Amino acid sequence: MRGSTPIKVWSLDNDKHYFSRLWRTLKDDWQQSLIVLIGLACLFTVTLLYLEAKTIDAKVYGAVFVVVSTLMAALLQMRRKKKTRVKRVIQHDFDPVSLGILYFGVALSFLSVLISQQIDSVLALGVAIFFFLASLAFFSGVFSRSIRGFINTRAAPIVMALTFIASVPGFVLGFLPTLSQDSGIILAVVMYFGLAWMVAILVTLFRDVRNELARVLFVIFFLIVAVMKFREHDAIGIIGGIFLTGIAVLLYLVATDRLHPYGKVSE
Repeated sequence: MRGSTPIKVWSLDNDKHYFSRLWRTLKDDWQQSLIVLIGLACLFTVTLLYLEAKTIDAKVYGAVFVVVSTLMAALLQMRRKKKTRVKRVIQHDFDPVSLGILYFGVALSFLSVLISQQIDSVLALGVAIFFFLASLAFFSGVFSRSIRGFINTRAAPIVMALTFIASVPGFVLGFLPTLSQDSGIILAVVMYFGLAWMVAILVTLFRDVRNELARVLFVIFFLIVAVMKFREHDAIGIIGGIFLTGIAVLLYLVATDRLHPYGKVSE
């Protein structure tokens, strides 16, 4: 029929381009790929031991996760500095009012957890004080141009990392206690909409990952955990497997440029 819209079929061109980029990543910078492979393999292993095998407790998992993540980030940063001889100072434009309020809210969240004694008191108090001081620095930046300039230049990497911590773990910290307090329709809305936002955060972060090897490892990790859930042969395991498989599919669609999420988590 003339003038009819052609039917779109699933094209493999995106997949070919993706695996072509993956091969170039492995070939052009094998040392960086090796760091990513070893680091993510360690993180995924301890995560599986913590979530599935239950062979390590939360404190050991947190310590290993922080140490491995910091070491991997430091090694990758050292390699980037070797490649770029000219050091550029990137000027940011952080809003001290919004970020100051965000950090103060995270400090209050940890103080509330401390009062209810849901987590270790020393850890909650230390994190609360840290974010309170960060909020105080942004409060000073509202009135001081020099402090604002320091935050937008030299302290920018720290600010972006803190904003990520305040946004994602801070969101989880406020989301999980609500599940034990609400019931009925409110519980269903909070749970499903909260999980949807957690998936959106994950997909948005995954979009900003520039290393193709890291992307494919994340997809493989979620598929492995999904298979482990399916092997439990119960309703909860099957639902969890379907949910994790859906996340893996979303990540693959983002990696192959079929899905284009919008938004920022770290700024």
